[in-house]
Amino acid sequence: MHSWYKYCINTDAFKNVTTLRKFIEVLRKQSNTADALVPYRESNLLSFYDDDGEFVGKIKAPRYFGAGIEALAETFFEVYGPEFNLQGYKSQDTVELDLEDTGYDAVAYTAKEKKYGKVIRKISKSGNHIYIQVKGTLNPTKEFMTNDGSRIMNFYANAQGRSRMLGEAYSARFVLFTTGKGLHYKLEKNTYSEIEIVNYSAIERRINNNPFFWNALYVKLGLPEIAIEFPKDPEFVSKEEQLDIMVDI
Repeated sequence: MHSWYKYCINTDAFKNVTTLRKFIEVLRKQSNTADALVPYRESNLLSFYDDDGEFVGKIKAPRYFGAGIEALAETFFEVYGPEFNLQGYKSQDTVELDLEDTGYDAVAYTAKEKKYGKVIRKISKSGNHIYIQVKGTLNPTKEFMTNDGSRIMNFYANAQGRSRMLGEAYSARFVLFTTGKGLHYKLEKNTYSEIEIVNYSAIERRINNNPFFWNALYVKLGLPEIAIEFPKDPEFVSKEEQLDIMVDI
């Protein structure tokens, strides 16, 4: 489990949060408090802000904010992994062990054999590695560029190197989970369209007002789960209404 679930400075603030926008809003608010500097040993110095400068003057504890988005990604793929042919998601930064930053934030595995790639064609088989990079941003329309400090190329190069070392050069997959829009067309070209994108709209579409997702997240935060109301047959509802009318008469 990602360390943020343990280090969250105020879990109660996430009660009744059921949309991506609200989650980011609450996380941003927490990330602008002095308490948020403590869990990841951050300093309120400009040198600690992201190289792309997005958080300068906007977020006091960017590492805390980033960890929160990584935690969100972890639960997202645990719930929706099958939709992305992905299983066995494991964060690099866990409660038990904070692994060295190697350029990617998590690893997972392909569930079923499938063909991938527009430019670089490959077959990823069951058990082949998937390398995931998580990029939190306050701008849902942000497109990451080659030299903007987002280090997407570093992620791509490092994950490629490890895949070659493991003999998976033509079967490993690379995924970007982001609260932005995705890659700028030039970066998309520079990475040969090999990075699969899970962006703001794709995340929002799945998790907004979905109690199954939020309950999975609440459990990790130690919050009470949302009561799930099951839909009733239209005929049953109609019958109930008729019975109510008869009783009133």
